[in-house]
Amino acid sequence: MNKIALGGIVFLFLLVSCHSKKVKKDDEFKNFYQSTIQWTDMLLKSDGTDCRLNSAKFKIVVYYDSIGCTPCELRLLPHWQYMIAEMKAHRSYLDFIFIFNSPNKDEISTVFENYGFELSFYCDTNGDFKKRNRLPNNRFYHTFLLDKNNKVILIGSPIDNSKLWDLYKKKIIAK
Repeated sequence: MNKIALGGIVFLFLLVSCHSKKVKKDDEFKNFYQSTIQWTDMLLKSDGTDCRLNSAKFKIVVYYDSIGCTPCELRLLPHWQYMIAEMKAHRSYLDFIFIFNSPNKDEISTVFENYGFELSFYCDTNGDFKKRNRLPNNRFYHTFLLDKNNKVILIGSPIDNSKLWDLYKKKIIAK
């Protein structure tokens, strides 16, 4: 009887634990969606100049924090190059912004050059961008689409998710 009771308690604990993780994930999404992104003075452009973002009608922001594997994340650049090329006709009102929370600016620059990636990137060495904007801990939410007022209107990485990429394109092209 004790084994059955113990098994039931463990089952209930796991059930509640899994449910609370889902609720936390849902809360992270709800709190971040429709928030307004604030640009920090601490962002430095890859050429060393201050962050001066244009007023593009739409911005796709890709944030890589130091917790992840920076070289692993950089291997995704060819996927982004494809998406950027696909949206070439819309670049007059669309900007792609890559932000790295990494002290390895030279390593990132080298990889960008090796891939022939012509966009600049921004360094957030102190993590100020993530803190100021309360970016969710879930890395899936570190890619998002902003409107002209820097409000988050779509969340999630479209890499390896064609349906999400279609949603990004639909929002951008619909203007």
